[in-house]
Amino acid sequence: MIAADGSGDFCTVQGALDFLPTGSASPVTLSLRAGIYPELLRAIGKHSIRMVGVDKYRCVIRYVNNEAFNSGSTNRSLARIFGNDILLENLTFAN
Repeated sequence: MIAADGSGDFCTVQGALDFLPTGSASPVTLSLRAGIYPELLRAIGKHSIRMVGVDKYRCVIRYVNNEAFNSGSTNRSLARIFGNDILLENLTFAN
């Protein structure tokens, strides 16, 4: 369970993604409680992930990521997740 208020196993989505083993095909569900998660997400080689929020309006991943912060367009994505069988449900991404 991921909870921005610190009441879950992880308080950041990135922390939960980092905990998952690279290259594993064993399915895992990351459940997000309602909250605003101010972070950029990066995951390479993570597979079979189902990331589920409680509600798309109350579960928001966002970060200010503009030219002044990250110059050039290649480094400006809010979420860079490379893997097989990735499912995102009931989440809002705001950049």
